[in-house]
Amino acid sequence: MKKLIVFAVSIWMSLPLCAQKNFLPAARAAFGKTAAQNTVQKVAAHTAPRAGLPSAAGRVHAPAPQSKVLSAAAAQPSRAFKQQMKAVLGKKSAADQVTLSATHINLLKRFLSTPPEESEEIRQLRTMMSWYEEKTAQATNEDKIEFAQTTKQLADLMSANKNWLRNRFIENILRPIPTYSPFASKHNKLLLAALKNFVHKTQWMNAYPNKGHDALQKISSKHAISELAARLQKENLVILGEFHYLTEVQEAMAELVLTLKRQNPQRRVVVFTEFMVLPRTQLATDATLSTYFRPLESAYVPQVDANQVKKKNYATKSFLKLLKNQVEVYPLEDMTQFKLLWVESNGKLGALLSMIERNRTWARILENKMADIRQTDPDALFIVYAGQGHTSWLMPYSLPKFFANEHPAVVELSLDGPQTFTSLFTVWGEDDPFFDFLSTPALYYWTGADKRALARNSGFDYNLVIPSRTWEAVKRIYKTVIRGV
Repeated sequence: MKKLIVFAVSIWMSLPLCAQKNFLPAARAAFGKTAAQNTVQKVAAHTAPRAGLPSAAGRVHAPAPQSKVLSAAAAQPSRAFKQQMKAVLGKKSAADQVTLSATHINLLKRFLSTPPEESEEIRQLRTMMSWYEEKTAQATNEDKIEFAQTTKQLADLMSANKNWLRNRFIENILRPIPTYSPFASKHNKLLLAALKNFVHKTQWMNAYPNKGHDALQKISSKHAISELAARLQKENLVILGEFHYLTEVQEAMAELVLTLKRQNPQRRVVVFTEFMVLPRTQLATDATLSTYFRPLESAYVPQVDANQVKKKNYATKSFLKLLKNQVEVYPLEDMTQFKLLWVESNGKLGALLSMIERNRTWARILENKMADIRQTDPDALFIVYAGQGHTSWLMPYSLPKFFANEHPAVVELSLDGPQTFTSLFTVWGEDDPFFDFLSTPALYYWTGADKRALARNSGFDYNLVIPSRTWEAVKRIYKTVIRGV
């Protein structure tokens, strides 16, 4: 299997960039199903009588929540492991990047099989998880029956719309939780409403003249970022959405922010981001998501400095570039809330309800800090930089919806072509030229009297496409292969 993986990657590397895009779906078809397809099967299995529906005798059989996430989360790479990986990724030859030697594979296996030393924080989380599992066990049969019925509706809805399954909006976030817990029950109810809303959005797009094709304009130019900045110049709130760990996208974010700053020399430019964390607050031993509330005085939302950027180690060069050019950066992520979400969701931090809870906290931070800044700078330009799961108009309780009165501009930052995190993937189909591989920067944007409605039903106001660099692509492939061994 290892040789097969290396062989496949080697073939991929030998292809020209324009052909690589077509190779990946074929490889996925050859090696396995998508995460969303697996989810539908899991949901269908868990909606059988043995997994949540009432039996003939009226009793409900729901699997107990699992705590495997704690042991996985406790594992941290050793210094030796990090040094080995750094040495491998530091090589300059593409051939070296895809050579998975026995030494590296054995090192990885030892790391994964060695039980990590449990920290005090992990022990605390384990205690909290036990408390939450007790709470789950106390649920009534009626609760579990309602959960099973909701989950069955989700399975039926997703099975009837299999064309959704390769849409990253569905595949990454809008997935049911098949095992009962109070968190899962609330999550699946919200998810059912969200998927029904997604149906309405696709119906609206299908009914629009030529399905919206004529209203979407494209500019292909190496100056695409400047073109976008010119269109955003008069905005008060710009929301940038990305898929994580793409260096080229991170660099494009910094270039866009600095271009906006140059174009608006008299305006205060402020960035809020998911990727920097707020100071930790003390967490009560009996705290839950429903009782936790974070104070928002200025002291609790401090400006990010260079040391914090280096410590966080995400988009480091890009954030340091912003700070060097006197752009204010403020954190959004509340790790205390994150800990509670980890416990109550059983580690499902990417689940819809987890995203919504985080968005609610972020919206409070944004609202308070923006009001504070506007007291001295009423024309300040605010920019939010986060994952597309938080920024898309498609998502329920997404960040732009909290600030609808501000008429925010939602910008999706994509690599090598528009992402499938849009209703257009379902409405237009994956073979539409919109989803073609692009080797030059491009900007897509809606025009006409209905451009706001088109944005809300497609997911974005603007889509900025950045071409990948070969060396960065090689490093991502290598990391992917390492994870898959």
